[in-house]
Amino acid sequence: MDAAATNGSEVVNQTRWQTVDDDVQGWNIVEGVLLTVVSIAGFIVNLFIVIAVLASRKLRRRVSDTLCCHLALVGIAWCALLLPANVTAAFAVGWPLDASANDRGLCDGHGYAQAVLVHVMIWTIAMLGWNKYRTISTPMQHVSSAIYRQRVAAILLPTWATGLAIASVPLISGSGVGRYGYGSASASCTFEPSLATDNDSPTVASIVYSVAITIFGFLLPVGVAAHSYFRIYNIARWHRKRIALMSAVVQVITLSVGVPMSGQALPEVAQQTGNRSPSAANADQCWDRKTSRNVLGFVAAMVFCYAPHYALIVSAPAVRRSTHPPYSGSSSVRFPVALEALAGIVMMASPAINGFIYGVRNRAMIRSFRSFIRPPTLGERLQRHLVSNV
Repeated sequence: MDAAATNGSEVVNQTRWQTVDDDVQGWNIVEGVLLTVVSIAGFIVNLFIVIAVLASRKLRRRVSDTLCCHLALVGIAWCALLLPANVTAAFAVGWPLDASANDRGLCDGHGYAQAVLVHVMIWTIAMLGWNKYRTISTPMQHVSSAIYRQRVAAILLPTWATGLAIASVPLISGSGVGRYGYGSASASCTFEPSLATDNDSPTVASIVYSVAITIFGFLLPVGVAAHSYFRIYNIARWHRKRIALMSAVVQVITLSVGVPMSGQALPEVAQQTGNRSPSAANADQCWDRKTSRNVLGFVAAMVFCYAPHYALIVSAPAVRRSTHPPYSGSSSVRFPVALEALAGIVMMASPAINGFIYGVRNRAMIRSFRSFIRPPTLGERLQRHLVSNV
């Protein structure tokens, strides 16, 4: 009786895990196709940013555009070096770069490089927002070439140093935090927390490490970026109201002394002051919506790309590892296949999304790229020189 029940349970478990394997195979095919498109698109848009910044002397001298160029270079390295391995693993339904299960060098290297670049990208985005806020809040400060280099070094060197240090902890033997292992659902080598051998519960070191990298690698930079962009939004609103008020005062004073005004140089809000029309109110509402949408876009894209990845990391120690044997030599599935696959897709597509937000939508970079593709003629350069000297 017990033997029959045991055999029946094994058949049920085998059927259930076969269903999981079929789901993983289906999601791997989808991931392979999407990551192929992402790698090509991400390489193109990030190359566009690098060319646009390097082709313009004005953009090269600004810290924000230099950080955008650095973010694009990291995205190019991600799309050219890491994503091809993920695409190969997705179509091969397993990590094909290691010769045997004991040979974990390439998977460790891939997971380490991925963790470092994710940390660098997130903090670069956060410091990009912070630098924009500082530039707007103190616009009259003169930035010399020496100060410019110091600012860039003060941002990039700590970012790379902390990323390299934090990501190397799982590679240290005896650290007890975990290791980098291949996740079949996400088709990538990611961090796996260590579990105790006696009761299959997460170790204290793995819990502390998961919480620490989530706080310092995601929550803190997201807080910095959100604070910076919302401060920029408040400063823009304050200046808009101040300009409108000053323009209205000038208009009233000028009309009181009997000087006619065309109103061409006044903002639309100022021209309607005193008798505020619905069109002016609609213009204010449209400006508020557009500005808030732009501000929310930077923060929302950051949260959308990296929040699922870090949510899985911080919750992994609390989820018991399943009893399913490793799939194709990989780590066992702890989360629903669709959840883990989607989190991996949006995280690995982040360089393409960042390139679109910080490069394709930047009008200055578009003009610089157009000038690089079609350099101005001698007559156009002379005309610009004459206009600038008038």
